[in-house]
Amino acid sequence: MKHIRNYFIGVNSPIRTENNIYRERVYLNSAATGLPLRNVVNKINKLLPYYTFYETDSYAGLKLTDEYEHVRNIALDYVKANKLENTAIFVKSSTYAINLLAEIMLQNNPNSVVLSAAINGLPSYLPFKNRFQTDFIGFTATGNVNLNELEQKLISYAGKVKLVTITAASNITGITPAIYEAAKLAHKYGAKIFVDTTQYLQHKPFTIKPNSADNHIDFIAFSAHKYYSPYNSGVLIGPASYLEMFCPPNTGSYITNFVSTEKIIYKDSPFKYETGYANVLAVIAMGEALNSLNFIGLNKIMQYEKKLYDYTINKLQEIDRVFIYGLASNEVNIPIISFNVKGSNNRKVASDLGYKYGIIIGSGNLSSDIYIQYLQGLSPQEAYKLYLKAEYQSVCRVSLAFYNTKSEIDRFVEALKFIIKHSGK
Repeated sequence: MKHIRNYFIGVNSPIRTENNIYRERVYLNSAATGLPLRNVVNKINKLLPYYTFYETDSYAGLKLTDEYEHVRNIALDYVKANKLENTAIFVKSSTYAINLLAEIMLQNNPNSVVLSAAINGLPSYLPFKNRFQTDFIGFTATGNVNLNELEQKLISYAGKVKLVTITAASNITGITPAIYEAAKLAHKYGAKIFVDTTQYLQHKPFTIKPNSADNHIDFIAFSAHKYYSPYNSGVLIGPASYLEMFCPPNTGSYITNFVSTEKIIYKDSPFKYETGYANVLAVIAMGEALNSLNFIGLNKIMQYEKKLYDYTINKLQEIDRVFIYGLASNEVNIPIISFNVKGSNNRKVASDLGYKYGIIIGSGNLSSDIYIQYLQGLSPQEAYKLYLKAEYQSVCRVSLAFYNTKSEIDRFVEALKFIIKHSGK
């Protein structure tokens, strides 16, 4: 991955730290949002002088429309989806995509049961929790989704489960659950499966499998800002025949073929779900980011990040008082590491790293409240008591990308050692 840092903006940025000292930033928070690819920004800057309403009858409008629509094919190809059987709906974020799916399913069967994996983040849980009866699927001692429990619950609900939701990769531990095995079980008992791929697609190749396969992934969602675009947009990908059956839950401009006081004729999917003026430039930027990842090579990215992950884990394991989550699992395939510093406040550790050393990591519950409660052995009641005492559960998180280096890890580890040494026991 030589010279790869030149592809990105912000990897060497000097940022202000304590006592008005400027240091070169170390960015270890890519699971929150990635640094922008330079060519993505350049692509948009070249389009700005010709920016117009994207369906305007002009060559500029035609160019924008063509580039915008082409991103559907880029997104579908990226996950090896059959373009005749699946469709890509543009939305403003993956969270919006999941809420859209929940609203569509509500039209289909409001009395459905949704099974959500405990490893999920809140975006794969709350949109369904607020609309359906939900139940959890736990995980095994090695951190994988508990397939035996999944099958038992599919059986016990006797056909009422219509959707299983599982993340492709945990944003806390980097564990990649057995989504294809879960898909087989879901389909066996008449349910569909949704997989949140937001933390996965920038690190490893992915396929939704053929629609006819028993391990096909029915729905996925992702957000562009995780994939090194500074202009966020999102996508919901799913079977065209299913999505065609329902009315758009959000209505307004650009989604109809005919409207009168007596009749409304909506456009076909995906267009009927994309109300309001499209975020054209953000979608085009997403396409450029996905093309860039393909050009660099996901297998190369995966191999480099695995070496960097192993190096980071080994360095952290040398530090007293650092407890790392997920080490018992053999399914950690994404370079995300969450840890606690025993006897220290996690938010204070992250704050010291950022303000004193210019090293940016994640901290808090990171939109994975329930998963962290499971990892820390807290019951819902115990977690709530901690919340009332302002001692809510949290972790520190280092999330790596292929623009990070061993020297940055060394700088992070040395700073962490110093903070721990001077924080008391």
